[in-house]
Amino acid sequence: MSRILNTEIIISVIEKLVKKACYELDDNLMCSFRKAYDKEESKIGKETIKI
Repeated sequence: MSRILNTEIIISVIEKLVKKACYELDDNLMCSFRKAYDKEESKIGKETIKI
């Protein structure tokens, strides 16, 4: 038997999750960026990594 889903709700939830993933970085990822910034030697590389 098929279930009927309200796609409006699903789309809204997915939209919020995708936006959150784009704007909020995990602490582990931030730590990795800081380490990479400290190790980077070139000015352009540092500008690219800087958050």
